[in-house]
Amino acid sequence: MRATIIGAGRIALGLAAEQLHQSGYEVTVLGRGHVAAALQHARVVEVELTDGWTMERFLVPVRTVDLADRRAAVQAVSTADVVGTAVGARMLPAVLDLIAEGLKRAIRPVNVIAFENHENAARIIRKGLRRRLGSGVDRHGFTGAVIARAVANETDAWFTHISGPEIIGKFYGESEERLRNIFEEAQSRSPSIIFIDEIDAVGKKRDMSLNSNDEREQTLNQLLSEMDGFDNHKGIVVLAATNRPESLDQALLRPGRFDRRIPVELPDLTGREAILKLHAGDVRMEPGINFGSVARQTPGASGADLANMINEAALRAVRMGRKRVSQTDIEESVDVVIAGEKKKSTVLSEHEKDVVAYHETGHAIVAAVQDGKAPVSKITIVPRTSGALGFTMQAEEDEHYLTTREEYKQRIAVLCGGRAAEELIFGHMTSGAANDIEKATKIARAMVTQLGMSEKFGMMALGEQRSRYLGGGTELTCSEGTARDVDEEVKRLVEEGHQTALKTLNENRFKLHEIAHYLQKKETITGEEFMNILNRDDGFAPKYNSAPEG
Repeated sequence: MRATIIGAGRIALGLAAEQLHQSGYEVTVLGRGHVAAALQHARVVEVELTDGWTMERFLVPVRTVDLADRRAAVQAVSTADVVGTAVGARMLPAVLDLIAEGLKRAIRPVNVIAFENHENAARIIRKGLRRRLGSGVDRHGFTGAVIARAVANETDAWFTHISGPEIIGKFYGESEERLRNIFEEAQSRSPSIIFIDEIDAVGKKRDMSLNSNDEREQTLNQLLSEMDGFDNHKGIVVLAATNRPESLDQALLRPGRFDRRIPVELPDLTGREAILKLHAGDVRMEPGINFGSVARQTPGASGADLANMINEAALRAVRMGRKRVSQTDIEESVDVVIAGEKKKSTVLSEHEKDVVAYHETGHAIVAAVQDGKAPVSKITIVPRTSGALGFTMQAEEDEHYLTTREEYKQRIAVLCGGRAAEELIFGHMTSGAANDIEKATKIARAMVTQLGMSEKFGMMALGEQRSRYLGGGTELTCSEGTARDVDEEVKRLVEEGHQTALKTLNENRFKLHEIAHYLQKKETITGEEFMNILNRDDGFAPKYNSAPEG
């Protein structure tokens, strides 16, 4: 799969290129002049990502095309599966002719993603392209930001949107001047709303170092001054958004500045169903689509993920030559968003295919005999662009917000089911369980350090969560000796889950063979097919008590 990004700035390279590369795309960047030349020479971009405590570096291979080479730029757009714009809201109109020319030559539908921090970026692109392409634009998909758009639609006040990173200027005093101009315009147009996205770029906590008087700190001081310079009678409201609320300076959060903090959590079951229906309203759908079923399959999905699922379903319908999206299209799009596209270039040997089939069947059988509320909905051994050689999907029957100690232990056992099946059948281990082990260890560590679910430590909090919004783990707040004991307890919980999985699969060894062989032939089976085989009373099969102890 190919992705083309128009722009070569921080958003283009540090966000769009990295994310698309991680999703399995070959990335082409369209830049100008010396920037394009430098990228073309390097052929790789080093991306640094930090959560405030740790720094990760990624090397993203990119192909570069100079925008001055019009023919090559158009070709890069026309041959892409995804086209991203990261040129800033003001420059969007300047690239519409290029995108239109590329889409006109494209032989298949293209997803156009607006990475600009603007409430209507995707709409601006679509509207501009409709003037250039007419109804031909409808075969392509368009996505962009949603929060600011919702605010703008709900108020009659004058609305302006600014991005934190875009405020920071290159020259001394430039950032402060930008802020002054924004607030002066808001006051002249009151009632007005100022929306600052990614405010952590200018509102990070200040330190006490001698070199702290930099442009960023001066910008924060200017922002504080501007917010103190008006009252409610002037009709100005300031909204801001961030993924890192813990990093904000306390002076910014005191009453009189940002008085109210509203966490935007991931949608629950009802919310996911509503979001799917909302985005489905822009797509021709077959009657009787079960959005509730899709919502149950997507716990932890964000609004953007769900919108992408509908978009992927529409593209699949177009590729299949149909005018309406079916239930199958949407369910297939869930797999694409979760695990990536089918990777046709990956061809497993017969032995590897055999191992993966037993691995995934092991997960499914251990999950099926548990007391949990998430039955198996699908098993597949089709390789995906995410790197997964297969996966087992479970769908929550109902949304629940409390998890018991036994349910966590069952989750660990299910995660150990794949490795246990490999050991039981083949007598050896493979690297296929790496992600399972990581997840099982994370659950066990949370049980010990955060949730008070360890018999050894009882109700003790042994760690502090770094960031609940970034998926951060914990930092231990205990002695070295206690930390070693924590590691031993985590190891014990994971090993206990592993033994439970081994026992369960050994008791259901006949079904393990039968389902794995069936999965090898079909490559993908539904949860209903799986349960029918598992629960079928075969007279010649050995009789085991499949319920695990405890």
